[in-house]
Amino acid sequence: PAYAYRTPIIINYSYGKFPLENYTIKITLDTASLIKEGKINPSCSDIVFTNSSSWDPREWKVRYKYWVYNCNSNETEILIEIDEIPAGSTKPIYMYYGIHGVVGK
Repeated sequence: PAYAYRTPIIINYSYGKFPLENYTIKITLDTASLIKEGKINPSCSDIVFTNSSSWDPREWKVRYKYWVYNCNSNETEILIEIDEIPAGSTKPIYMYYGIHGVVGK
């Protein structure tokens, strides 16, 4: 599927002294506005997280596991399991959403 939108998320672990493996982060997102704008489907099932900035899903080597709580809320919580966060670093990940031709149906 082709995704219409991408949002970068920067994980700041610059203070960390040890690498983290299979670490879960939490983000809060206003999915109610995105649904109202027709950018995400009402079940939030067209969201995906990866470490790739490529728009082509065939190039994504990693897709992170995630759990959505309270979709269609201005305070939707999403837990994302990250494979590895190196010590003393920042790590970009990307949220893709809005599958062309499917959003809002």
